[in-house]
Amino acid sequence: MTGSIIPFTPEQKERFIEHLSGCHSWHKHLPLLTGGKFILFLDEQAGSDYPSQHPALPFGNSPEDYRKAFGLLTYCWKTELGIHFHRDDSGVIDPDNGVQIQLFPYLSGYFLEAMQFHQSDLEQIIREKTHEGVERLSRIILLEQKQRKYWNEILTDEEREGYSKEIVNTIHGKEYEAIELELVHELELIQLQEKEKISNAIDKLGK
Repeated sequence: MTGSIIPFTPEQKERFIEHLSGCHSWHKHLPLLTGGKFILFLDEQAGSDYPSQHPALPFGNSPEDYRKAFGLLTYCWKTELGIHFHRDDSGVIDPDNGVQIQLFPYLSGYFLEAMQFHQSDLEQIIREKTHEGVERLSRIILLEQKQRKYWNEILTDEEREGYSKEIVNTIHGKEYEAIELELVHELELIQLQEKEKISNAIDKLGK
């Protein structure tokens, strides 16, 4: 790495964290029990072969636009069963530098949508209590179950229709809203946990 090149700015770091968090359907791609292995590293050619719509980037998807958005930051990843790391812009890669971290499917903002997909793994996590996210996952499960029970068994058809239209004017409707807000908060916290891993890894690259 040439000394004259600034690898990334604080703004580029924050953009990259959001990019990595949302550039794939991690809630579907990453196993809940083992997560995925990610290597974050710096590359002067970062973005050179970035796909034109994978996804659309803040300033465009050319190499220059990629580096304008994220500096020299890039990454590769694989699951526990994977042999090689994969990179979005250049296929298989096995870098010998960078910082490796483990990320779980709740990196995605859509994790709630995939909870049924991970049901057996969730049951194992709650039973064995060894997973790093067990405490927050336990709260998320209870809140999701409580929310579903309220929606299916407690709210009337009129209250459900009103809530769908953002009209909350009954006691049960307000109780349901409070449960939903608490659930969203827990999901945001567990996603933040993964984003902090990315942030800490990037800080190590900047030293």
